[in-house]
Amino acid sequence: MPTQSTSILTEAEYTTALRRIYDLIQQEVPADSPKFAELDTLTCAVECYEQEHFPLPSLVA
Repeated sequence: MPTQSTSILTEAEYTTALRRIYDLIQQEVPADSPKFAELDTLTCAVECYEQEHFPLPSLVA
């Protein structure tokens, strides 16, 4: 699983990160906890991975 100093490089890491995000959301972790920091880090890493691997088409014609 990615840490704060790494990014998601593979589809397997992406899937693992999504599962961990889901688990953390289900726990309703407090905003001042280390688990919330992990959630934030994973969410950012997933967003970067998705922007690179699943880009949205431009809406400008």
